[in-house]
Parts: sequence; structure tokens; C-alpha cells
Amino acid sequence: MITEEDINGASTTNVRMDGEKRNQKGKKHQKGNEEELPDQTPSEMLTSHPPSTTEASDDELGEDIIDVTAGEEWVLRVEVVRKIVEILGQHINVADDKFKTLEDFTLEETKKIRKELEGRQRDEFEMKEGITSLELK
Repeated sequence: MITEEDINGASTTNVRMDGEKRNQKGKKHQKGNEEELPDQTPSEMLTSHPPSTTEASDDELGEDIIDVTAGEEWVLRVEVVRKIVEILGQHINVADDKFKTLEDFTLEETKKIRKELEGRQRDEFEMKEGITSLELK
């Protein structure tokens, strides 16, 4: 026949009939201001967790209140940036409508642009020659 000691020995938590854990050899067992649990039946002793008698509030558990201010500020910033991008997109579309390609110019305008570019290239070349001659002196 199985005795209470056999049940306690088979239990992984080594709970005695009075609800306390067994003292380990060589260690002192100090009893603090702990709330005593009601006596347990042998079937209750085989469960891994003792029954809870009270629930702790959030303050007792030490849970912090989550500050969502930073998240709200981030959402507002994202919304502002989204509006800015939308406005810039509208301005780019307006600028694109005003942009001319070479196909949009007449033959006379194209010749005028070519002469202007050639003149600027000539001026740039002359400036570089002048700088080089000054450096050699």
C-alpha cells in the first residue's frame, strides 16, 4: 500500500502534508511574513502550483504605464512629411509641364542655343588657357 511519504517522495516538488517544502540538508529554513496556505489534500499536493488566494494589482506587480506620447509625435511627423511629399510632387508635375524638350523648339531656336553653347565653350577654353599661362609665370 502507498503511504503519504511515498506520494511525497514521488512528487517533483517534495511538498509535505502541511504545505511546506522540505528543508534541504545543511541549509537553514527561515520563515518570513508569508501568508499561510490552507491545508491541501493529497490530490492537491500533486499539482505543480499551489492555489492562489489573492490577486495582485498592477501597482503591486510593478508594471509601468506605457507612455504613447512618443508614438503619437512620430505619427504626426510622418503625416507632415507625407503632406510635404505630396506638395512637392504637385510642384514637380507643374515644372514638368513647363519643361521643353528639343522637339518643342523651332529650328531657329535650336540654332540660337547651339551658337550660345559654342560661345560658352570657347570662353571656357580661353579662360583655362589664361589660368595656365599665369601659373607658368
